[in-house]
Amino acid sequence: MKHKAITTALLGLVLTFAEPCTQSAVGQDTRRSMADTVLDAVRRAVPSGFPDLLIISQRRREAETTVLKARQALTNAEEVLAYAREKNNAEAQSISARAIAVAKRALRKAKQDISRITGLTLAADRAIETISRRIANDADASLQTKPGFHRDAVWEKRLAGLAQKLRKMSLKPGAPIRIRILDDPKPRGLARSSSTTVYLKRGYLESKPSDAELSFVLGHEIAHADLRHAALWSVRTTFDEETDWISSLAEMPTNNPRIDEMVRNAALRVRRTSYGRHQEFIADMVGTHTALEAGADPKGLKSMFERLTRHRAASAKKYPTPAEQKRAAQLSDHPSPDERRQNLKKLFGGRVRF
Repeated sequence: MKHKAITTALLGLVLTFAEPCTQSAVGQDTRRSMADTVLDAVRRAVPSGFPDLLIISQRRREAETTVLKARQALTNAEEVLAYAREKNNAEAQSISARAIAVAKRALRKAKQDISRITGLTLAADRAIETISRRIANDADASLQTKPGFHRDAVWEKRLAGLAQKLRKMSLKPGAPIRIRILDDPKPRGLARSSSTTVYLKRGYLESKPSDAELSFVLGHEIAHADLRHAALWSVRTTFDEETDWISSLAEMPTNNPRIDEMVRNAALRVRRTSYGRHQEFIADMVGTHTALEAGADPKGLKSMFERLTRHRAASAKKYPTPAEQKRAAQLSDHPSPDERRQNLKKLFGGRVRF
């Protein structure tokens, strides 16, 4: 399968699961207006349920299918009408005339739906892009203050070369992507991203990862950037806060605002956990595809997950009992390395080795 076909197929799979990431440092107030714009637009198309742009895409596909069916029905009915007239069959003419009217109405409505959804999609996409830029600018300003950026000409040249190679095989070939090194000595976490920039920790780079491993780490983060996960997470956060099911407890207040807030925050976190996990699976899928297509050695993926497994085991020591470890894992917005390995194995088969 050629690269373009693989990318198209993978992107289709991605769009089945797509859901956003928590890598934004933007203040809630500065992004709420744009998030609300997106929410309001999507609510008009999807009166109930999570306002996911992908639902709109599904509605468009359904409308396009309706157009094809209506056109075929119209053609069939017109053929029947012509035949009925030829045979001078009044009853058949009446039935086929009604069928033509129904098909025309369905066709007209489907075309109107496509036009409406197209406009809505463009408006929402512009809003998401605006949110992405704001989040990226805010993240850069925040990280410049703490922990700050580390300059290293050798590493910067090496990373830029890898990123350029990966970019050609990514979802947005040719789009600019910046690589910056965070002045953070801790290796855990490895990297993060905004829609414009991938940030790698100095502590991670000092552990001397191979180019193969770096290719998969960068591919993962570039996928987050290309799919604008930070902005979509912002929209999801607003939606969760507006539809918080636990808010019904307000009818039975504890008379302790602090406890009420803790319960509400806990409920929201549980709801967002699966959302964040889906994002990671998506970034894994797209990033792995990108790295493999760019020629990265699959051993790099194996070493990346071995590193993540070690980091996760070290983090688990903070929770002394098995019950606490289990609860921490359930509340994590990142799936376990084992879950991620299994997911990639299902998708890529023999192309990845763990």
